[in-house]
Amino acid sequence: MQKKFLGWIENYPSPEAADVILFGVPIGRWSKQALENWRHVSNYIETFDYEKNRDLLDNISVSDVGNLDAMDYPDFENISNKVKDILARNKIPVILGGGHLLSYYSFKVFPENTKLLVFDAHCDIKNSFIDEKIVDLDYIDENFKIDPKVNDTTWVRRVCDIRNPKNIMQIGLRSGDEFDFKFIKENGITMITPNMLHEDIENCKMIVENFTKESDVYVSVDIDAFDPSIAPAVDHPEPNGIRFDEFQKIIKGISGRIVGVDLVCLKPITNNEVTEFTGIRGLFEILGKVREQF
Repeated sequence: MQKKFLGWIENYPSPEAADVILFGVPIGRWSKQALENWRHVSNYIETFDYEKNRDLLDNISVSDVGNLDAMDYPDFENISNKVKDILARNKIPVILGGGHLLSYYSFKVFPENTKLLVFDAHCDIKNSFIDEKIVDLDYIDENFKIDPKVNDTTWVRRVCDIRNPKNIMQIGLRSGDEFDFKFIKENGITMITPNMLHEDIENCKMIVENFTKESDVYVSVDIDAFDPSIAPAVDHPEPNGIRFDEFQKIIKGISGRIVGVDLVCLKPITNNEVTEFTGIRGLFEILGKVREQF
């Protein structure tokens, strides 16, 4: 039997009674194990934060409705339809993945002026690209052909095709070519690198506050945004990543209303749950921020 996210809770909330509806998306060769691991560790992390002197999940309820059973490739519109259904119930969708491509199909459902806040080591903004690791990240089965223009490394570019790039912020970027960063600069995407966080976290927090002020905000977390010392189980463990305390301060700096969340791109390592604990504890931080909205 599949474990539920926070399955230890007595009187587990129904989707109708919950504030947040969580589901899993099995995009990626390693996704089924990743989804199992995300849920597993959620049951072993304390939700009480000593520094804040409060339970991060107090007064917020989360209902896990399982994984999408089948992927409707090549367009994955079932992801979009699931998010639409959750929003129609006036609930907040939280998605566990799987490859980062799912974020495109989730985010495009939200209203045009919704801000997109992406934590990621990589730009994911190439117009067309494919290699063996991208195939692993977006793999469904042997019948699925990866589209070089719609995959894990192009999804933010596809968002730019349908949304104002100035409503996108990318945090943790430290890997890309000169054309990626040129596109980011020329199109007005806000970028915060790890070194910017290390050198002046308060200024970065202020940038996030101003960017999200009076806005609906979708938060997408690629686990490789974190430093490999606390998140080694990824396909591309880029050095000099985000520290957890920096992540906490950035989440605290969100001044708008969080309307959707996803946590993606885990590649499980046998007998090593460091990355899973980092990711789920980070998700608790986000849910703690969502809690303040009620």
